[in-house]
Amino acid sequence: MCESGKSTLIMSFFIISIVLAVINAVAQENTNSFKTNSTVHPQLESRIIYEAFGQIESDNSAPETAEDAQQNKPDNKSAIKKGIELAGKKDYLNALKMFDLAIRNNPSSYVAYYNRGIVLDSIGRYYEAINSFDKAIELKSDCAQAWHNKSITLGNIGDWQKALECSSQAVVLDRKSADYFYNRGIVLHNLNRYEEAIQCFETTLALDSSMAKAHCAKGLAYSEINRPVEAMNSFESAIHYDKNFVDAWYYKAVLLNDLKRYEESLAAFDHTLKLDPKNADAWFVRGNILGNLGKYDKALESFNKAIMINPQDDNAWCNKGVAQGCMKKVDDAILSFNKAIKINPSYPAPWYNKSCMYAVKGDKEESLKYLATAIELYPQYRNKAKSDPDFSAFKEDSDFIALTVGSEKETEIK
Repeated sequence: MCESGKSTLIMSFFIISIVLAVINAVAQENTNSFKTNSTVHPQLESRIIYEAFGQIESDNSAPETAEDAQQNKPDNKSAIKKGIELAGKKDYLNALKMFDLAIRNNPSSYVAYYNRGIVLDSIGRYYEAINSFDKAIELKSDCAQAWHNKSITLGNIGDWQKALECSSQAVVLDRKSADYFYNRGIVLHNLNRYEEAIQCFETTLALDSSMAKAHCAKGLAYSEINRPVEAMNSFESAIHYDKNFVDAWYYKAVLLNDLKRYEESLAAFDHTLKLDPKNADAWFVRGNILGNLGKYDKALESFNKAIMINPQDDNAWCNKGVAQGCMKKVDDAILSFNKAIKINPSYPAPWYNKSCMYAVKGDKEESLKYLATAIELYPQYRNKAKSDPDFSAFKEDSDFIALTVGSEKETEIK
């Protein structure tokens, strides 16, 4: 909330979760001032450890023939070795050719199918990767690594129930692998089974107490069940074992903000951005906090940073407009809201805030036009507008009354 001339601007600051959250769901929270959503990203996909290429050392490969040697044609084992080498250099397409050659040389090589699956997953060909892991499992049903990596790939396509079945099989086959229990915890988290996820992470840490990503993931699960003390302890543990773990610093900062420990949160975000200056989400949330503290000029700087990194971030454009509105830069705010609307026309917050700006300008026709659009997208704005000081000049206006008529119950039914 900030003063602008004789009118009070009640605007909308919020944080979108790092998961691709539904914009409209987030927008339903954005009614009064700078707000944040405590939901945080549980997947940490980039942190999931893929089994090392070639970790399975041998299979029933056919021996190299004299003809192969004479033609300088790699046999099964040497083709796999070459594929592993290429994959290690991220030359995935040529690595794939080597694993395909190994399979042609020996169709019973589960190692070739296994590593082929990892390469396919690495280049985003997930369904082919699953087929490759299935073939490895068909050839060697007790290959825990294949079950584990199939689970990860199923997670990449969002099939969490099947991912759970595969991760469960992996931990049955190998109860001493911290990675397998960690991945199972990630899957359970994505199924909203947070208590079970925490148990998995605890087992992970019993096997490897220094696994920073498991501490962090455990903290995320605690956040979901509203246990902030345990969540904070977990994030701190993650940072203890890896002082440069960006995710842990980020989620610690988000949690501190949720606890309204704003100055500490800003310090944690500053550390996050020192480690990862291109973290648009961190710049965005940092802007929200500065806005909550009334430091609108600094908030604007943070939103500009987020936009510089991701020019198509409608949330950052919207909140930039809020900061500009609070700084009485009404026309600039309208331009920012227009940008957010252009990026995402179905996003209700910039329509509502744009309506507020025109109300402040005293332009009833434009204000009510945009308010009508906001209400159409998000009917709860009807009740919001009734009590919004920005529309105080229109309270007795018949057009405004007609637009905002209705009760909360009627709005909810709609």
